[in-house]
Amino acid sequence: MNSYWLTIYADTFLWIKNDKVLAYNSKNGKSVKSIANEQIIKICLKLLELKNLYTIEISEYESDKNVNKWVRSLIKIGAAAINKICNADEKPVSFIPHLRVQYNKAYYQYEHNNGIGGSIINNLHEISIYINGSSYGDQNTYKQTLFPLNVDYNINTEKMLYFLSGCKNPYLKQINIIGNIFNLNDYSHMINVINKFDVRICIYITYNDFVENIDYVNTFKFRNLHFVILINSELVDMDKKKNIYKYNKQFIITNSEEISNSRITINSRNNIVPYYNIKNIDFFKTHVFTDLNELKNLGLSKRDIFIRQALNIHDFGKLTVMPDGKVFANVSEDALGTIDDYAYDIVYKEFTSGKSWFNIRNQKPCSDCVYQWLCPSPSNYERAIGRPNLCHIKV
Repeated sequence: MNSYWLTIYADTFLWIKNDKVLAYNSKNGKSVKSIANEQIIKICLKLLELKNLYTIEISEYESDKNVNKWVRSLIKIGAAAINKICNADEKPVSFIPHLRVQYNKAYYQYEHNNGIGGSIINNLHEISIYINGSSYGDQNTYKQTLFPLNVDYNINTEKMLYFLSGCKNPYLKQINIIGNIFNLNDYSHMINVINKFDVRICIYITYNDFVENIDYVNTFKFRNLHFVILINSELVDMDKKKNIYKYNKQFIITNSEEISNSRITINSRNNIVPYYNIKNIDFFKTHVFTDLNELKNLGLSKRDIFIRQALNIHDFGKLTVMPDGKVFANVSEDALGTIDDYAYDIVYKEFTSGKSWFNIRNQKPCSDCVYQWLCPSPSNYERAIGRPNLCHIKV
């Protein structure tokens, strides 16, 4: 009986959950899922031993039809190679895709405990600031997407700007301002200060607040500043009203009819955001939930998968400041502190003991699924709906 070297290529992930095996080739996005027998499971477990360098000797390739079929399915998607052993000393070498974190919690804790902290702030990439409320806002939507509250007070601008000064770092790319900016007496001063950060500035404002202040809008001449007009009810063809066609618009929708009735053209300036309102779970199951075909067409790279294994792709690197000065990593979790605290302390707290930045799919039922690391990270939709995932795939 001939013996063979079975080698899994370094771009291929091999995941085992109970009697299911998924091989995912991150180089071409192809995958093969198998219901594996005991022998195939044994082969997979040996392949995943680091000392074997993703290559093992098998003798069942010719004699075991199930093993033969499985190996050929791997070869078909470019995930593996099979070679007859002519010289036992000439073993092929490959490497298991393995997540390596350059700076982890222990690293920053060491820095902090030795009084050399500071670099942790480089993990802060985006800040959302709720400067006030709007009569067109509400107390629910903000927990799913950026949308003004319905409150009648403003943030302490000077305290907020001082807090922002401690957030500066080379990796801070965007600052979002949410509310009715035109209700701030010193909004010009605030924008002038923030503009010096040399980051993208996005002002999220309701459609009604925007058109009521359209004359003031034209006074903003900053290259990095962009308005995002929020439209969430009685959608119509907004592109033909008040000359807003040139601005970014975010349509917050709850059912399919709102999309068709509004005649939204999907392009770089129009974005659709579903909103869960308790009554529209069927809409979410149809348009938001993940299915197998979607996962098969994602084409995730090796880096994409490593990111999903390490951090939350929706929350990591983000902080939210509310009008009362409280600071959150995610508005559905407890506040990390306030704008009276140092930004360093806020980021350190979330990085080392928070619940949002590293909220990954390591809980049941996702931890029992072979597609665990192909799925997006947990989002605020799961929190709103009260489900561990938004998924049609049966484990």
